[in-house]
Amino acid sequence: MTNKKPISINSVEELTCSNKFGTFFGVPQSVFDQVWQELSSPKKNSVAYVSMEIGADPDIFHPVQDFLKEEKYTKSSDPNIQKILDKYLQGPRKIPNYSGGLGVLAGDTLKSFADTHIPVMAVSLLYREGYFSQLVDSRVGQIDQATNWSPEATPTLFQLQDLINQASLSN
Repeated sequence: MTNKKPISINSVEELTCSNKFGTFFGVPQSVFDQVWQELSSPKKNSVAYVSMEIGADPDIFHPVQDFLKEEKYTKSSDPNIQKILDKYLQGPRKIPNYSGGLGVLAGDTLKSFADTHIPVMAVSLLYREGYFSQLVDSRVGQIDQATNWSPEATPTLFQLQDLINQASLSN
């Protein structure tokens, strides 16, 4: 991370933002509002691509974690923010995901929809078990090891509570 702060804040509480879909952590409300306005404006031709991989990407997740540590934002008097802080500071650094044949095909299909500006939404199922990490050894070949993870302890992974009901009511 560079020495220049990516944002200027006075407290960790300023790193929360919210909209009708919930409360999110990692970006100030003013920045979130500006980006959301651009993405959701009917006058814009925006395509929003949200992926679990984005939150797990070291280029996205690690700078937030590093920023919190550098600025010593490790405690909050708000129990809800403290819970989120604990996830960022102590949670796993990577979300296990499947990127095999069907996963790649689904990603390519979604990218094609985005390229042609066809609105589409995809839902993926995350499982608690069945993931593995692999190393490739020049002598042995592939070495795999079972990976256990807890979605509740993973930063940037949010339950979309009642989101489907809210969306269907607004139509």
